Amino acid sequence: MRRLAQIADESAAALRAADYAALCDLMDENFALRRKMYTDAVVGERNLQMVELAKAYGFAAKFTGSGGACLCLRRPGAAGIAAGADGRRALELTAADEEKARRAFAALGFVFVRVELDTSGESGGESTVLSALDGAKPPEIRGAVLQID
Repeated sequence: MRRLAQIADESAAALRAADYAALCDLMDENFALRRKMYTDAVVGERNLQMVELAKAYGFAAKFTGSGGACLCLRRPGAAGIAAGADGRRALELTAADEEKARRAFAALGFVFVRVELDTSGESGGESTVLSALDGAKPPEIRGAVLQID
């Protein structure tokens, strides 16, 4: 538990420093620790499937709570794009990459939702959903995958 608290502190520092590579590593470490503490049987096959699929598409992933949804962050350089001054360009998710990921998650009953963080300070730091269900509700949602830009 002590390490989980340290990961939270280190993640906040990585966000402030725009060190997205470190943040990705911390997200993956958080998930690995939770998996070790609770075992795969408790974490659940569907939750493991969701995180493993995220990793296969170049994302770091961690649960938003106890499972059922995970937060993903594109690993810097996953698309072969060099980092800009703020490090964000290396996180770029092309429309084609996003569509591939969306289809892969949908094939397993998950919904891939792209979220953009508002860092302007004008809206209180709220997030904006860029693309979610395109106005249609799927017949059954078994999990959500949130990609943060």
